[in-house]
Amino acid sequence: MSKVKEDDVFKFGQAQTGWGYGRVLIADLQIYVEVLMPSYSSTPDQKEWENQSRLLAGWTFDARICSDQWEIIDNVKASSPVVFPFYKVESRGKIWITDVSGKLLREASDSEASTLDFKFTTAPIRFENAFWGFHTNKWSKSFDRISLI
Repeated sequence: MSKVKEDDVFKFGQAQTGWGYGRVLIADLQIYVEVLMPSYSSTPDQKEWENQSRLLAGWTFDARICSDQWEIIDNVKASSPVVFPFYKVESRGKIWITDVSGKLLREASDSEASTLDFKFTTAPIRFENAFWGFHTNKWSKSFDRISLI
């Protein structure tokens, strides 16, 4: 059983390059995480990172947490409600809108069917690569799917 829990706060990186912070928003077979925008050279206090903008968010696996490459440092509820994305799914020849958990909500409009993503999972290292790409001006267009900016 995974040791990951909803609202776990994690850090990644190293002293030489800096630290990134994130939070587990949903802990299930996969985890839904947010990665905050700033990079820190030293450990910030909770008030400093808690209200920062989100840079990345999405579904991933707990491998980096289970291997301690993403170190859980706290468990803190988000100070404001999180708005999760909607996805699309094809069923019985129609495109439907689902919530973040996969619950069918309604049939998609043509516009929604053409713009929403199917639910997808991103490797945890891709979140790190996107975070460092943002901070070193080496952003790849392939990071756009998990970016919130």
